[in-house]
Amino acid sequence: MINDYTCNILRRLLAECFDYALTTLELEPEKFIEIFCKSSITKEVEHRNPKYFCGIAGSELCEIILSEASISFTPKPYVSIDRSAYYWCGDYLGYYQYQKEFSFKYIFSFVSVSTLLNMYPVYHEMDITNFVEELDRLNKKAPSRLSLLRQQAHLSQSELAIASQISIRTIQAYEQKSKDINKAEAATVLKLARVLSCTVPDLLEQ
Repeated sequence: MINDYTCNILRRLLAECFDYALTTLELEPEKFIEIFCKSSITKEVEHRNPKYFCGIAGSELCEIILSEASISFTPKPYVSIDRSAYYWCGDYLGYYQYQKEFSFKYIFSFVSVSTLLNMYPVYHEMDITNFVEELDRLNKKAPSRLSLLRQQAHLSQSELAIASQISIRTIQAYEQKSKDINKAEAATVLKLARVLSCTVPDLLEQ
């Protein structure tokens, strides 16, 4: 396991935030995750902004996120005695985000809260690297953005290759995620975006 101060802060922050929102405030899990992923505060946490990353409790982070989204709630004292499944989800997701540097919005595009909770009975007693491997597997299994956008445009891989002047092998590698489109040359992604009538960020996997 990583013994890193920054990683440990993120794990604690997310664990308390999720536990407070879903156990103490009893918010609906999928709705809270939607709010969490859309929040500008979450992006600040991803970029390790000290204002939201250090010297703040997870319950405070949760309340700031809910207030930003204009969600009404009654603040309650947060005491974590028994570590809930939601606490575990936040903890392990913090570790995974630190490792991979994906946005939380992207992570939740290939794994749902219900899937994470179903993992809890087995994975919370296993080494955390097993959790990382499972999420990596789910990520690779999920269709890439390029694949989804190509299908929405009603183009085959061959047709996209011809129109964009990018080799079909390269397109297949990006769609299968054996090659990281986030690390592609800007000109390559721009060609694909033009053919698919989308923006460059639409094609990126974060």
